Amino acid sequence: MANSGGKGDTFVMRRSFLDAIDNLDDAKFRKMIHALADYGFEQKPPQLEPELNAVFSLMKPAIDSSFNRHKAATENGKKGGRPPKKAKPVAKPVPKVEPKPVVNQKPTKEKPMFCECGGTLRESRDGKLICLSCLKEY
Repeated sequence: MANSGGKGDTFVMRRSFLDAIDNLDDAKFRKMIHALADYGFEQKPPQLEPELNAVFSLMKPAIDSSFNRHKAATENGKKGGRPPKKAKPVAKPVPKVEPKPVVNQKPTKEKPMFCECGGTLRESRDGKLICLSCLKEY
């Protein structure tokens, strides 16, 4: 939009600008269009009669705001934009550690067996199986 020196190739012509000057006679309409174009492209304040100057003074802040936004965006663009993201460090693979057997563990006892009566069988001191319900030996 803007070249160096505050002059630009384009400016924002809002519909509200046209609505405001649409009811003027042809000569005043042309003066306002030229005044808007001169101010929008060249930033040159117009020399207008009082009634046209009043209308122009309502449009001027919108043109200035648009110009300033463009100027700021142009300056920010010269900075090169957002810096690149830092690469995330690659996580080292965690070695799989298998549990070591504990030497002092007792072997797991076998599941209890059951008697014909439904009672649980246990091994006695002398190595025989005895039903805890009916006391039958196996």
